[in-house]
Amino acid sequence: MAFYYRERVAFGFVQLNSSYTEEIQKKYKVPRDIESLLLFNENINRPVASFKHVRYSY
Repeated sequence: MAFYYRERVAFGFVQLNSSYTEEIQKKYKVPRDIESLLLFNENINRPVASFKHVRYSY
């Protein structure tokens, strides 16, 4: 889902099992074992919302 805001919307995807993304994981405190979605506005230093999905194994 994307929302239109003025002239552009930017989005990205980070693969958490890659060693190249450790800096981003630490900066935003994203756990590797939980699927997460972070939403940002113009201030990229802190997300305005975060959603986490925990997988349960039965």
